[in-house]
Amino acid sequence: MTRHNKRVDGNHAEIRDTAKAAGYFVADTARMGDGFPDMVIVNKIGRVALLFEVKTPATPMKPAEVKFILKIVQPVYRIVMTGQQVIDIMQGLED
Repeated sequence: MTRHNKRVDGNHAEIRDTAKAAGYFVADTARMGDGFPDMVIVNKIGRVALLFEVKTPATPMKPAEVKFILKIVQPVYRIVMTGQQVIDIMQGLED
């Protein structure tokens, strides 16, 4: 895997911090490169991990990100723009 000095989107910290404050385990993987998602977040019940790609309305998917998502089963991969979206998704797993 090639490592890149990848910059994160402006909403990255807010999303990560919101998920952590809600009690979720968050692995910040934004700097892994090769299209790997920005975060791996584990829910509180059942320990299901989801992959999250952080985007803003102004940041399109990169070719490596598209290639990665096409190799992954869709239910475990989410594109989010806010911390509240993460909370809603994770709480949906716990209902």
